[in-house]
Amino acid sequence: MMINYFKPMTKKILEIKAWKELLDLNMQVYLLTILFCIIITKSYNYGVAAEITILISLLSLYLVYTFLVNDYCDMPFDIKAGKKRAIHEMPKIVPLGMLIFFVFLSVILTLLLIFWNSEPLSEGLSEGLSEGLSEGLSEGLSEGLSKYGIFVLLYGTAYFLATVYSAFPVRLKSRGSLGIIDDVLIEKTLPVLLIFSFFEYYNLETLLLVVLFSLLQLKIIVEHQILDYEADLKTEVHTFVVKVGVKKASSLLNAVRVFVLLFFILFAITLLLKIPFSVIILAPLFIGYFVMKKLVAEGKVEKKAARQDLNVPKEWIDRVPLYDGYIVSSMNIVSLFLALFLAFKSYPFTAYGSALPAFLIALVLISQYYLIRNIYIPLTKTVISC
Repeated sequence: MMINYFKPMTKKILEIKAWKELLDLNMQVYLLTILFCIIITKSYNYGVAAEITILISLLSLYLVYTFLVNDYCDMPFDIKAGKKRAIHEMPKIVPLGMLIFFVFLSVILTLLLIFWNSEPLSEGLSEGLSEGLSEGLSEGLSEGLSKYGIFVLLYGTAYFLATVYSAFPVRLKSRGSLGIIDDVLIEKTLPVLLIFSFFEYYNLETLLLVVLFSLLQLKIIVEHQILDYEADLKTEVHTFVVKVGVKKASSLLNAVRVFVLLFFILFAITLLLKIPFSVIILAPLFIGYFVMKKLVAEGKVEKKAARQDLNVPKEWIDRVPLYDGYIVSSMNIVSLFLALFLAFKSYPFTAYGSALPAFLIALVLISQYYLIRNIYIPLTKTVISC
C-alpha cells in the first residue's frame, strides 16, 4: 500500500514546475555571472571548487524554493483561472514540507560555507575539549561572517522577499508596482549581487551586470503579466499590468527591451576589454544575428519559445523583436565559451585542476537543455538543409 502511494506521489513531485527553473534563464544568468567572476578574479584554482559548488547549491535551492512557494500560494487563483499544475494534485503538506526542507538545507549549507576552511574551528576540534570547541565555533563564526557577512545578509533578504512576493498577508505580487520591483529583486538583482559578494568583487562590471539582468527580468515580468492579464482580471489579482492597463505596460515593455539591448552591447564590449580572446565568439554572434534575421524574413526559420510548456501564444512570439530572443541565446553561448575558456586556463589538465571547469561546462549545458532541444538542434538542421 505504501509503495502504491509513494510511486505516483514521487512522479507528481518530479513534475512540479519549479524544478524546470534549474534548466531555464535564471540558472543560466547565475552561471554566466559565476563564470565571469571566476575568470575576472582569477579564482580558477582547485581550492575554491568546493565553495563554488556550495554557492551553486545554495542558488539552486533558493531558485526552486522561489517558484515552488509562488505556485503553492497561487493554488486557489490558478485553480479558479483553470490552470493545471502538478502541485494541485497532491496534499498541501507535501509542497509545504518541501519548502521547509529547502530552507533547512539552505541554512546547513550556509553554515558549511561560513565554517569552510575555518582554522579556529579546526583547532577547537583538534583540542577535543568542549571549551576549545566552543571557542573554535565562536571564532570560526566571526571569521566566516567577516568574509561572507554580506553574502548571508543578501541570501536571507532574498529568501524573505521571495516568500512575501506571493504569501499572504503581504502578497506583493498583488500590489501593483511593488510586485514588479520584488520580482526583479528576487529573480535577478539579489542573486547576481549575491554572486559578486561571494567573490568579493565590486566594480563597474558588477553594476553593469546587475543592471543588465535586472532590466532583463523587468522585461520578463511585464511580458508575463501582459500575457496573464485576462486570467488576473478574472481572479482579481491586482498586478502591475492590471492596474496600469495593457497599453501602458506594452509601452514600458518596448522601452525596456531597448535598454536590455544597449546594456547587453555594453557587456559585450566589457567582455572584449577584459577577455580579448572572446572576439572569437562575439564576432560570429554579431554576424549571426543578421543571418538569422534574413532566414526569419525568408520564412526558413520560425521564431518560437524555448519552453514549450509555458504555452506562449504564437501571435505573441511573432510580435517579439528578433533581437529579444537572440540576446538570451547569445548569453548562453557566451556562458559556454567562458566555461571552455576556464578549462583552457586550467591547462595543463590534472584530475583535481580540471574538476571545476568540467563541472561548470556540464552545468552550463544542462541549464540550456530546453534551448538545445527546442532551438539549437532544429535551427542547426534548418541551416544545414539550406
